[in-house]
Amino acid sequence: MSAKPSLQLTLRLGESPAAPDPQSVMVSTARIPGGILLSANPTTGEGSLLTAIDADGDTRWTRCFADGFKMFVAPSATATKALLLFYVPQLSVSEVVPDWRIIDLATGATVGSLAALFAEQGVDAEGIDGWMLAWSARSALFGPAQDSAIDIARDRLIRVDFADFTATPIAFPASVAGQQPFEVQFGFTDADDVAVMAYEHGIATPTMLYINGAWTDDPTEFGMPPIRVGESMEDNGVSWLTGISRSGSEVWRVTDLPLIFGEGFRHATSDGVTVMAGCITFVDFECEQTLAGVDTATGSVLWTRDDYGGVLAIADGLALITPITPTGGTSSRILIDISTGEIADPSQRWSPNGYYQGCCGDESHWVQLSGGVLVANVDNVIEVWYPADVAPPTRTVSIP
Repeated sequence: MSAKPSLQLTLRLGESPAAPDPQSVMVSTARIPGGILLSANPTTGEGSLLTAIDADGDTRWTRCFADGFKMFVAPSATATKALLLFYVPQLSVSEVVPDWRIIDLATGATVGSLAALFAEQGVDAEGIDGWMLAWSARSALFGPAQDSAIDIARDRLIRVDFADFTATPIAFPASVAGQQPFEVQFGFTDADDVAVMAYEHGIATPTMLYINGAWTDDPTEFGMPPIRVGESMEDNGVSWLTGISRSGSEVWRVTDLPLIFGEGFRHATSDGVTVMAGCITFVDFECEQTLAGVDTATGSVLWTRDDYGGVLAIADGLALITPITPTGGTSSRILIDISTGEIADPSQRWSPNGYYQGCCGDESHWVQLSGGVLVANVDNVIEVWYPADVAPPTRTVSIP
């Protein structure tokens, strides 16, 4: 990481009567070609702002929407378009219909809608009312109304490929006939294949996979790693980090370090190592916290750090971690090698700066990785960190 953020984006929207404090503005970001896409939505629902900021800090374009969009889906960092979700009220006060619009990321112009896309490509979208059932960095999956039983002779799914925005109809698997769409968990595998998922041990496991134009329940086709990491919970509420085989059986369990209780970071895996937030002691849900690295294949604890307990980001065998209790202004964020728990570069340290993953409705504090770029939100001041070898000097941008 660079020594300082490349961009500091300040939102003046938080000062408006509709959004008088940072907590009243929902901010989202994503990396796009050549920069960052940022949205700001007051919790009052009074309009939305969408802006593209280039990597050097120049504002590419800014748009304000009086009707207010609810979310954007910006795919991988190479995409040229994004989807914006609006809700269109119907005659019934409580009824709305999703309206997806397509935005050109180079200009900010609205270049179409999902409904028009289906019509232009000759895809029969009858019964598809715009509900997104799943999405990945490369694709999105849309389905029929959520309040009607699935008729496999009539209903279908439609997959949209973000690379070229082609739409492909997919028949429902026979096993979901008669269920309502919200009762079936759809998702994408790491290979971006559409799958029906079941959730066990807190992780999604394919039960059906759509591949080569047909559905299969053959586990050998699912492409899952030999061991995946989840959680096992006991009746007393204590959870343990657990390794799960392809067949769904438990392979190992870390029994001497229960997982931290509550929201926030619990565990994540990269390059064969799982980093977990655990408890040295755990009595009446009071936790003496530690950070540990676990061999994903065997469940062996490789290292522990009692001075650091929070993980802000993890990827490529590295983790950005924060001290348990910053004191006296001396504690700092550090980047560690997750195979050893040791600091990757002793010369690199960053002040905490209020960085943490908010929970329980705290929407103005978060840290995320997006296409190799670290983005942090501290009371809706957005800091963007590019890799050190390409990072431009820090530039402050005030967003209207």
